[in-house]
Amino acid sequence: MPRLDAALSAPPTRSDAGAPPRAPRPQYVFAQDFGERAAEINDFFNAFTGRSRTMAAYRWEWHTGPAGPAFVWTVTEAASGRVVGHHGIVRTPMVRRGQSVVAGRTENTIIDPAVRKKLFYPGMEKRALNEALRALRIMYTIHSKGPGPLRMRFGYQPIGRWVVYLPKVGAASLQALLRRGQKALPVKVPDALLRLMAALTVRASGSGARAGGGPRPLEVEEVVDIDALGAEYEQLWNAARLQYDLTIDRSLEFLRWRTTENPNLGFRTWALRRGGRLHAVVIGHPYRVGGGATLYIDDLIVGSYEETSFDAVLATLSDLDPQSDTVVLMTLAVDTPLYRVLRKRLRLQTFLLDRFGPKLFDELLALDQDNVAGDRPWYVTPIFTEGLDTSREGLRPT
Repeated sequence: MPRLDAALSAPPTRSDAGAPPRAPRPQYVFAQDFGERAAEINDFFNAFTGRSRTMAAYRWEWHTGPAGPAFVWTVTEAASGRVVGHHGIVRTPMVRRGQSVVAGRTENTIIDPAVRKKLFYPGMEKRALNEALRALRIMYTIHSKGPGPLRMRFGYQPIGRWVVYLPKVGAASLQALLRRGQKALPVKVPDALLRLMAALTVRASGSGARAGGGPRPLEVEEVVDIDALGAEYEQLWNAARLQYDLTIDRSLEFLRWRTTENPNLGFRTWALRRGGRLHAVVIGHPYRVGGGATLYIDDLIVGSYEETSFDAVLATLSDLDPQSDTVVLMTLAVDTPLYRVLRKRLRLQTFLLDRFGPKLFDELLALDQDNVAGDRPWYVTPIFTEGLDTSREGLRPT
């Protein structure tokens, strides 16, 4: 790989007197930021994305995470000092079979389109990766057409493809979701076929009835937030984290930061009990799609990491919010207890996802140099993502 300073600079020249070449003056400077340029970074992000993120929201994500402040780098124009690029890695607490793992999630890799061809960005991100790996054991990112292939050249490998299941489905919401996926398919799917697919899926799902049918196996209680469960939740997770394959370490501190304190979304939390004993926790938020009321599931936390636990939770999802005609659940298409139960309960959706999923959904990539995960699949839900409102962007985590 070319040296970064050579790639970003004009070639050196000699003076008429034959003096040694002067040190090249870079056009763009790549440097780690420790909060000094937070306002400039946030302004650049808003201009690039069209969002209106506040400084409080910026500080929440980049400065106050429970695993410590995030890594932040800027690309600035040397002559003016103007921020023209941003790359970040958010420290993310993870756990594998009870062992804590210091991890990171790449976020906000954005470069001003006007300068993209004037600088050598791969060298910049490689430098950032090397700096971060001094403190982190494993890194992950959501694959995309831009940085995804670049990161695979750095050693990232696919962990699994995202899939979207609808444990409860209304026709209007489903048609809207199918229309969103039309553009990603290699051939044009007629609207009439989309309507037929929606009708068949709704019918197969019992027109929004409880997935799989049968009596509700768990008692449902909505709570104000995760703190309302306090020690009861901590007891459940302290035992559960010994069983999970590599996943987010869902401590009370992490969930408080990721949901209760999240400035981007308002979350709802449900405690699912059997005989009064906490069996699982479900976290979700309202989601706008197709004009229907939709509940987006951000996380499923079971006390026992096995199929029977997830099966009981899936049978209950339709009852969480009676006002929602659709429940959206994302995970990875990998061999976890949750995915196995989804495939068994929702066979028609599984058929469609097997057929069209690779064209519709991104992958999660990871750089696992020490083989932290081993040969076991990760347990992934949207709690792995940034925690933004994705209603307008479709079903791709940011």
